[in-house]
Amino acid sequence: MSDLNNPLSSPVGAAPPRNYPMSARTLVTQDQVWAATAQCAKKIAHDYKKFNLTTENPLYLLCVLKGSFIFTADLARFLADEGVPVKVEFICASSYGTGVETSGQVRMLLDVRDPVENRHIMIVEDIVDSAITLQYLMRFMLAKKPASLKTVVLLDKPSGRKVDVLVDYPVITIPHAFVIGYGMDFAEAYRELRDICVLKKEYYEKPASKL
Repeated sequence: MSDLNNPLSSPVGAAPPRNYPMSARTLVTQDQVWAATAQCAKKIAHDYKKFNLTTENPLYLLCVLKGSFIFTADLARFLADEGVPVKVEFICASSYGTGVETSGQVRMLLDVRDPVENRHIMIVEDIVDSAITLQYLMRFMLAKKPASLKTVVLLDKPSGRKVDVLVDYPVITIPHAFVIGYGMDFAEAYRELRDICVLKKEYYEKPASKL
């Protein structure tokens, strides 16, 4: 929906980018994330009107831990602003270790607790690069026979694709870079940063114990 090849505008009154010592540059500010997420929520609300969602038949947001927890919380609230009832479930799968490159091997660490058969499901990812994990999750959830299955991704990196996967709702498209902040980490560090930043090379070349 937003492409960083065409720079995002900042909302009126937005805070300036924050200066973090590990950041090579700020890629997207918190306020820009919120503006783009609000726009995405409006599109989702429009598209899902046909399903007549209710609190008894909500849209299930499947938050992919750990990276998408902040994005999921914000998306849920923006969807509420648009009148979309949601239920949040948590799943965990990863193809990353402690480095900057995907291992290519997906591990399923946490499954949904509630049955999702005949439910409207939306997988919520923080970032899609190779798309290996997302492809795995889509196949995993389709086997549960949901009424519908869509994907929403905060940051989409099409240049990193290793498998052919369509993202239904890409919020922001970014160039190749290793990013941190707004829930995204390097070796479990930096999730708490408000802005999305490019990690300095010297930081990911450090031993994890010195981060």
